[in-house]
Amino acid sequence: MSAPAPQTLPQYFLNRVQERPDDPAIGWIENGEVKWWTFREYHHAVESVSLTLRSYGFLPGEKAAILSTTRKEWNVFDVAVQAAWGVVVPVYPSYLPEEIQYIVNHSDSVVLAFEDVSQLDKIIPQIKQMPQLHLLVSFTPVPAEARARLASINGPTLLVIEDMIREAADLKRQNPASFAQAVDAQLPSDLATIVYTSGTTGQPKGAMIKQHAFAASFRAVAKTTAGTFLPTDTTLTFLPLSHIFGRQDAYMILICGWRMVFAESIDRIVDNIGLVKPTIMAAVPRIFEKIYSRITAQVEEGSKIKRQIFKWALNSSTSYHEKLAAGEKASRFDETMHKLAWKLVFSKIYERFGGRMRFFISGGASLSPQILLFLAHAGLTILEGYGLTESLSGITLNPKDDIVPGSVGKPIEDVQIKLGPDGEILIKCEGLFCGYYKNPEETAVTLVDGWLHTGDIGELSSKGHLTITDRKKDLIKTSGGKYIVPQKIEGLMKTTRYISQSVVVGEGHNYATALIGIEKERFKNVLHLLGLKDDCTVADIANANKTKYFIETDLEEVNRGLAKFETIKKFFIVPEEFTVENGILTPSLKVKKKVVMKRYEREIEALYA
Repeated sequence: MSAPAPQTLPQYFLNRVQERPDDPAIGWIENGEVKWWTFREYHHAVESVSLTLRSYGFLPGEKAAILSTTRKEWNVFDVAVQAAWGVVVPVYPSYLPEEIQYIVNHSDSVVLAFEDVSQLDKIIPQIKQMPQLHLLVSFTPVPAEARARLASINGPTLLVIEDMIREAADLKRQNPASFAQAVDAQLPSDLATIVYTSGTTGQPKGAMIKQHAFAASFRAVAKTTAGTFLPTDTTLTFLPLSHIFGRQDAYMILICGWRMVFAESIDRIVDNIGLVKPTIMAAVPRIFEKIYSRITAQVEEGSKIKRQIFKWALNSSTSYHEKLAAGEKASRFDETMHKLAWKLVFSKIYERFGGRMRFFISGGASLSPQILLFLAHAGLTILEGYGLTESLSGITLNPKDDIVPGSVGKPIEDVQIKLGPDGEILIKCEGLFCGYYKNPEETAVTLVDGWLHTGDIGELSSKGHLTITDRKKDLIKTSGGKYIVPQKIEGLMKTTRYISQSVVVGEGHNYATALIGIEKERFKNVLHLLGLKDDCTVADIANANKTKYFIETDLEEVNRGLAKFETIKKFFIVPEEFTVENGILTPSLKVKKKVVMKRYEREIEALYA
């Protein structure tokens, strides 16, 4: 008789450990090399932290917040809290002290885990405003000076995660079966986590997710990806674990049993790829957009002969793949040209990603079909999917043998999708959140008769592929009564040479305009034409008279593919880069449109003067 299927995340964890205790599980990069924990060692860390938390009075149902970048300790603490029947509350590491305080207090967290002293420096001034906190856990050693500052204000008990792992030895000796018994007895109805949205408008909302939803999501992903992802795969994880997409990426080790290496940081990702040589990677579209723009910029900066070779290779590869897609048989000449294009150009791009990449997984926002097709020429297959915090991330995925560029794939397993009267995507499945914490009003609007109202507008093809056209709240109605879909236009702009990001504007006006975001890297080879030096800033580039010419050239290309009422008539070049640090991007790298429009409302008014 087969064992019952896991019903909670910790049960999935324990099953995987028991199946493959001595296989490599979690890796991290230290002094230029990859270090590994086996599943047995991974289990030892999780069990130790979970038992120590309980020994310090952490009770079932209590909340523990995590304030850290992506690293192995984040994952260990996450699974350990859930195994102690607790509720995990992620907090973005880029948040300001006041934002940290809001989420910790709103969620009623009694434990706060943090990465290092730089995060502790943000916590200490807020301690008195978080009176329910009784335990702090650091992922790294804490200097004596910081400990003294915390003690001087009678702060909560401070632990370091390494010490928790060491000190749990006595707890294990006293009751060796305690951890496994707790995991086995956990109920699917237990709350697992409260994930706060990144708050593009107003205060963030806390989406409550139960253990049952996680288990249902894992089962659906396992069935849908059977034969696609393998236990022999290696993944490099760098997405923010505070975001549900990054969190699910880290949980895939429990579903697939593959090796997972935590990247040093997003800034080190290129070097880390060369070292780890992953076969699977999850990323958001912004990462692929940067890859695409960097490659095309390097081509433009190369010699005339290199540009011609690249153009020829792209045309040859495109022709070859178009014939195959149409069901035609490629001629011997086509085969030869395709192999030559691969050897001269595209194999070099593929090797930049370690030379073993089988699949990228893209989610979090829509990806330009042009970018997806371009990277496919280099053997970099992107499986685009779709999901929300409220749906535990993935609810659709492009199958490896049925990829439709521009779509986010087909529903996975038990997911039902229908479109509302206005085209809004509605979802029903087992793996849904159960409501917003302390916010029944928003819950009632978002969950109606078991259907999740996503706020996204979409289309379903006859074959079941879903395409996202825009956010419901972002649709623009002109004074002439025409509806403009900004996501389509902004997506086209991302594939141009000089435009990095954009916000299309036009609500209530008789034509569309745009706020244009730029990056210094894209202008490196034309700085001399702008009369600028290498040490110039983004603001210098934005304000240079001739920059407008380059943007106009890009917009002419974009406008050629649009209906007349959609075309961008005027624009303003934003004098700062779109980043998380300046509040323009969310931690998951999506543009906060309302923030940009508020910050540059005078410039928008001038575009319509």
